[in-house]
Amino acid sequence: MMKLTQKIPDDIVEHIISMFLPVKSLLRNRILSKRFVNTNIRSRNLDFSGIYFRRRSQLEAVGIIEEVINQYKGSDIHRFILLINHLGIEDKIISWINTCLGKNIQEIVLDFSKSKKVMEIPINFSAVETLQHLKLRSCKFEMVDDSPKGLKLLRTLSLMRVKVMKETIDAVFTNCIHLESVELINCWMDDMLSIHAPEHKKFKSLVLSSIRGLSVISLNAPSLENFKYDGYAIKFNFALTNKYVGGGKLEKRPFKFENLTKFHISFKAPTFCTLFDIAEFLKECPKLERVVIDIQNFTFEPQLPLWEIHQKDQIQNDSKNSYLLKFLKKVKIIGYKGHSHELDILEFFAKNAPSLVKLKLVMPKKAKYIARAPDSTRINDIKKIFPAIKVTEV
Repeated sequence: MMKLTQKIPDDIVEHIISMFLPVKSLLRNRILSKRFVNTNIRSRNLDFSGIYFRRRSQLEAVGIIEEVINQYKGSDIHRFILLINHLGIEDKIISWINTCLGKNIQEIVLDFSKSKKVMEIPINFSAVETLQHLKLRSCKFEMVDDSPKGLKLLRTLSLMRVKVMKETIDAVFTNCIHLESVELINCWMDDMLSIHAPEHKKFKSLVLSSIRGLSVISLNAPSLENFKYDGYAIKFNFALTNKYVGGGKLEKRPFKFENLTKFHISFKAPTFCTLFDIAEFLKECPKLERVVIDIQNFTFEPQLPLWEIHQKDQIQNDSKNSYLLKFLKKVKIIGYKGHSHELDILEFFAKNAPSLVKLKLVMPKKAKYIARAPDSTRINDIKKIFPAIKVTEV
């Protein structure tokens, strides 16, 4: 096998090494043959996420990365993944990144969350023409509209623990025409997040989690299929394109997520929300297939008078089948604590999802979190509607 590598073209050897030899074993495998002494620093996949393997010190980790980067012989670097404490080695990190930027980089993952300080890299990522995937943790990212070449090929953007400017989001959706997914986690924003992507055909996934300073989300993305929001209940505006109706009158359409297939919502603080609000949203998602509702740290009780007096009858006596979810297959309700309204939600899905194959009710394992004993009688009544209900503990 060692002799065989002498006959393999360089690009094939680079491909084999990139696919099958992780960086943490890169230097160790150099002893296999004289050919590998040179070629294994040609790997296009420089994944240093496991650099602290076997409890290496920061100094040892930096030394390994330096050796690989300094001895790199390949023409291209497709992936550069770095998980490290950046304090004290900022200049080295900038040098490593610049090396990758000069070699047709396609994916960059920088995770500096081991430090409590955000790293402000003096590098304009928005000017990189070949980049397709960008994931930054505790690393500053900005983008301006006048980036005619940069990030035209970007498909995924993930930001965590950074301040996100409105202008940056606007520029991303203006420049990145091939964008497929955006993820913002533990970020800071000023009041509103506005995503205007009416002409985007590939934008499918939006994940928003624990964003401080956010009070309003304005979303215009008809191609969206997966939307996950985790945080305080805030105001959502779903603005869609106007259309002409009879007589040439311009009329604004009601929101409808034609392509949304997954819906996951986590309640963590008091909010004016009941099954009615959830159902009103879900009925505008005609292709919905999966729903997850997380109420582990939440109770509907303060809103129950509103539900009982004004909303319950409309949901339970819906003669027009307004809430029919034809394609819904899987539902999970996490955090059942014995409250009646939680079972109202369970019953709603049992009655309104004719294609349902899995309906799961998850209860807290520790009894101290359970407000009252599970209503086994009502659960069994709902099982008569949909026998495959599964009740578990977590």
